[in-house]
Order: sequence, then structure tokens, then C-alpha cells
Amino acid sequence: MKEGVKNHHKGEYPENWKEIAGKVKERAGWKCQLCGHKHEPSTGYTLTVAHLDNNKSNCSKNNLAALCQRCHLRLQPRIIFLLLNQQNLFGSSKIEAFYLKILKRP
Repeated sequence: MKEGVKNHHKGEYPENWKEIAGKVKERAGWKCQLCGHKHEPSTGYTLTVAHLDNNKSNCSKNNLAALCQRCHLRLQPRIIFLLLNQQNLFGSSKIEAFYLKILKRP
């Protein structure tokens, strides 16, 4: 395992995180922006909010995505891989285009 994998998260959640996360979920219509499944915890589809740059303190609209827990867990390793192995692309338009493609955002 590469050094730094355990500490891949940056920043801290803001005090109003629950409010921010709620707005992200509302904006997404309480559906996963990746698979489109609705928030349905009883069937294993709990809606979460992902930080696309893996920085918990970066709560800008373009950095947050509503994802079901299943998609969030599938996407998270890709984010970590990019952060650990392709840091030269981090924050660039190439990374942004990658996320926009994955999340099917306009």
C-alpha cells in the first residue's frame, strides 16, 4: 500500500455540513447523480455527498455530488488513485472533465 493512503482526506467538515449536504441532495432530487437510484436506505441505497477533490472543507457547489453509498464507495478509490498517482493533474481542467464525465453533469 502506498504511503499516504490512510491520510488521503484533507480539511475538516464545516459546522453546517448537514445543511450543505441536505442542499446537495435536494438539488439532485434525492437521487444518485451517477446511477440515478433514489434515496432508499431500506434497500441499501443511502444517499451520501461526495467531495470530488477529497477535501472535506471544500464545499463549493462544483465539488460536491450526491451519490448513493454504493456509487460513493466505487468512486472514492478512483479519487484516491488520482490524488496519489497523478497529482500533476489535480485541480486541472483534465480532472474536472473526468469528474463531469463520471457524474454526467452538464
